[in-house]
Amino acid sequence: MKKGLIILIGLLIVQTSNAQIISQKDFLNTEWFSHNTDSLFFTSDTISLIKFSNIYDQGKGYKIFYESESLGEPQSVIFQFNRQGKLNFWVKNYHWSSKAIIGERTWKIDKQNAELVIYRNGTKEWTLKPIEKNQIEFENKNQKFKTTELIMIKKK
Repeated sequence: MKKGLIILIGLLIVQTSNAQIISQKDFLNTEWFSHNTDSLFFTSDTISLIKFSNIYDQGKGYKIFYESESLGEPQSVIFQFNRQGKLNFWVKNYHWSSKAIIGERTWKIDKQNAELVIYRNGTKEWTLKPIEKNQIEFENKNQKFKTTELIMIKKK
């Protein structure tokens, strides 16, 4: 009886720790990009999101990240998670970009299922379920940097 109870408690602890891969604070006021090119983002079931976290200031009044140069694709999808669940979303190509209407998309973390849910005009557009969270390291201009990568399954 004790052995069964110990196994049950162990399984609950493992399930709880696995379910806590993401939280609201992971996304609040952050920017991420999909390592998938723009067309693959919309068609693929599995996507990779990489956090912009290493600012390179050129002094021109806008933010540039080391991840853009080192890990960025000429085509990518960018997410900017803001307060009150607002989400700026755009597709970036080498020669152009298309930004979604401000306020069109919102986001929230479904704590019960440990999923990132994205809404478009109040209707659920995607549910992103994390399957892996990694710290990745990359090099730019002879400096080493770290950032976070989330591998996620995309559900409609």
